[in-house]
Amino acid sequence: MLGGGFGWMLAAWIPAYAGSAIVFSLYPVLFLHAFGVATNTSALAFAVIVFASLPLFVLAGRISQRRGPATAIAGALTARVLLLTALAVLAAVGHVLAVLPLAAFAGIFFGWPFLSVASPGLTGQLKPNAEGDAQGLLNASSGLAGLLGSVTGGLAASAWGYPAALAIGAGATTVGLTIFAATLLRSSGREATPGPAAAKRT
Repeated sequence: MLGGGFGWMLAAWIPAYAGSAIVFSLYPVLFLHAFGVATNTSALAFAVIVFASLPLFVLAGRISQRRGPATAIAGALTARVLLLTALAVLAAVGHVLAVLPLAAFAGIFFGWPFLSVASPGLTGQLKPNAEGDAQGLLNASSGLAGLLGSVTGGLAASAWGYPAALAIGAGATTVGLTIFAATLLRSSGREATPGPAAAKRT
């Protein structure tokens, strides 16, 4: 089950998911202590962000079908790396306009529709004869990664502050993206490139 491309998918998914879980688990206290945003304001902002993300599930489905699920996942992870890094910088600077970290958080959250839509498609491609088992294993790994990210983020924030916790999240997501790009995205690109014979037929 863990051999081949699906094993690489889990190896990339776990650190990437854990990295993002850091910011989601810390969200209310992060915005209160690092950016001075009251919890009722951040809660309202979160509700608005979730509602605004709903149309992205449709867009994610279209991109996944046209470009392939590996491309959709890589794009979402790339955006998360950049925005987690930006959020860490903003937390280190402090005393910034609240709209800036909220916009960065929204962008991080907006990656989820693409990940949640594309990951089952890629799982089906990698394990066509055991898609249900593979999807269950992917969901279990998400739960494990969420736990690891939440605990790590809390401990890091307590010991070194929120900028360090967010930097760890960005680093973990970068590790996941690097593994994904070096394995699944590269192999997906090779499969999508027509050979000489195919080029002649077209």
